[in-house]
Amino acid sequence: MSAAEKDVLHNVEDYLMGRGRFDRSEYYGMRGSQISELLADYCGELSAPKQKELIRILAEVAVGKREQFTSYLHLAPAGLAFLCLKGFQKQFDESVVGLLESEFVDPANVEMWRTAGEMTEPTGGGDFKRTWHYAAALSFLLKLVGSELASSVRQYLIEHAKSEDFKETLKRHG
Repeated sequence: MSAAEKDVLHNVEDYLMGRGRFDRSEYYGMRGSQISELLADYCGELSAPKQKELIRILAEVAVGKREQFTSYLHLAPAGLAFLCLKGFQKQFDESVVGLLESEFVDPANVEMWRTAGEMTEPTGGGDFKRTWHYAAALSFLLKLVGSELASSVRQYLIEHAKSEDFKETLKRHG
């Protein structure tokens, strides 16, 4: 791993853990959403190759491929979506989009999300992947990056999901 990759990885770790330039102690309540702005600002400071590296690492966290960050998995899809909304979607290369699509269209995941009920209390870590909230976040993210592959799964979940809230969320945002 190069020094540049280590630096990006260190900053992703700080973002996920709320440390360093992403210290959450001063951002609570409504100000908590500013952490995503800090991520976008950081991404904007990077060269295009480092932006792609940042997005790749966050995508790997989002699908659970970075086990050391499993506790923070729920933050990665939201961070990635925010980066898209801030104009960085061109930095999502085919391999990153493919990784996210593979997670979203996996038949076992689709069935798990189809039958998922309402989340009655916040669920983090690896358990978050089993909630429809995770599927909705991935769906929204894939829509932002222009994934056509995700649309058929999205439509299937709209028609067959157990949770009415999930269906409505997908109709509105996903």
